[in-house]
Amino acid sequence: MIRSVADAGSRAVEIGVHILAFVRKDIADFVRQPRLVLALVLGPFLIMLLFGLGFIAEPPPLRTAIVVGKENPLRPYVEENADQLIKQLVLEGIIESESLARSRLESGEIDLAILVPENAGEAIRSSEHPEFVILHRAIDPIEINYIQAFTDMLVNIANRRALSAAVRHGQDEAEAIEPDLRNMKENAAAVRLALERGDPQQAEEELSRLRDNLGLVQAALGPAYWLALGQGEVAGASGRPGPDPEVQDLLEGIRNDLEALNGTDSGSITRAEALERSVALEQQMGQLQVAIDWFHQTESHVLVSPFAGKMRGIGGDKVRASDYYVPGTIALLLQHLGVTLGALSIVNERRTGTMELFQASPLAAIEVVAGKYLAYWTAGSAVAGALTGLLVVAMGVPMLGSWWHYGATVGTLVFTSLGLGFLISLAARSTGQAVQYAMIALLASVFFSGFFLQLDRLRHAIRMISWALPVSYGIRLLQDVMLRGIPYESWRILVLLGIGTMLFLVAWLALRRELART
Repeated sequence: MIRSVADAGSRAVEIGVHILAFVRKDIADFVRQPRLVLALVLGPFLIMLLFGLGFIAEPPPLRTAIVVGKENPLRPYVEENADQLIKQLVLEGIIESESLARSRLESGEIDLAILVPENAGEAIRSSEHPEFVILHRAIDPIEINYIQAFTDMLVNIANRRALSAAVRHGQDEAEAIEPDLRNMKENAAAVRLALERGDPQQAEEELSRLRDNLGLVQAALGPAYWLALGQGEVAGASGRPGPDPEVQDLLEGIRNDLEALNGTDSGSITRAEALERSVALEQQMGQLQVAIDWFHQTESHVLVSPFAGKMRGIGGDKVRASDYYVPGTIALLLQHLGVTLGALSIVNERRTGTMELFQASPLAAIEVVAGKYLAYWTAGSAVAGALTGLLVVAMGVPMLGSWWHYGATVGTLVFTSLGLGFLISLAARSTGQAVQYAMIALLASVFFSGFFLQLDRLRHAIRMISWALPVSYGIRLLQDVMLRGIPYESWRILVLLGIGTMLFLVAWLALRRELART
């Protein structure tokens, strides 16, 4: 029993020595290439530094020409407001010919041409939409989407300006009817006073004047007031300041009171009822005055566009556009480093002839695999640490989360990437094949990992490729830790660790089979 325990201990020590021998050998090989080490650390850092310095978060300004004929009724308005209509663009001038605009587009002198609709008034009277047509020469889908968004924005601006002009005109009209409103209030007060004196004839005369002034006020308000009133109702304006959302009912009540008071002279209503109606009428005149004053005093752009939008993130400070790509770049680099080191490992052993020595020696496959894993994991983690330090200190890349979570994510990602690399190394029969397979893995990672395109933009069947790549998990985990400042999602790192463990077992079994050959 004691002897068996001693033999097991001796065997464990022997395995440990064999593993450490591979660790020492492979780390020494790695360190003996200082240029490679510097390239792995400084190369990616310089690339990201230059990217951060050169990246422009805003879309590039598009050189734009506006096409509008001399006889177009909208030309004076376009000439006066062209700079304000296209603040996001660079105005290259106003031209009259569509053919000239197409020629300048084809030659690359401009990027966009805005065709202003002809006979817009006739189209509107025919219940049709006059169309702004945007000519462009873009082929990039992202740029085309940006141009489409700009087109929608341009149409919205034009619509708001048209409505704003109509409301301003209505406000001017509302200001002009101030004397009529004062007369209406005086008429309402005179009706009440006449009824209190018991003079129905005088009350009837004042009611007649009140009806005439009310007609003038309603005609002068026009549709612009009712447009603004509708905006107020949508916004839920029910108190002061603002119009009474039941102005339509208010006017209806005024007309009903006027009709009821018509019977004062004939005696169809009692004197008490007439006085009550006259007091209500006077109060309604005051409410109408308040509503019209609100319409006149409120800014036209607020009436036309009562709502505004504002974004507010919950993840702390706003992330710079250049910083957003840092976690993805780190994850992509570490995966490629792990894949490359693993892919060249066994191939180099075959090329130098040491694989035959392994077959003839008492080495076990688990010792070879574990030793190489530990060596390359140490090298990859060191590179990751040096690169992260440069990014955080020199470039100010945010690290909002826990360094422990960051380290666990990086370590797991390197471990899993090495498994993918060892799998490639066992399948490849030459250095060229190993490099090509590693490049294919890198290319797949760029397109399917979420590096530049969110995974929810891919179809479900294709996402299976994404979740088979270690970098897909690494990007999301590092973004959460570095940019959101939240702990990583446990299931993601467990899946990543599970994939790495499975790849380790596959590499071990494949190498054991190869070492067993004579």
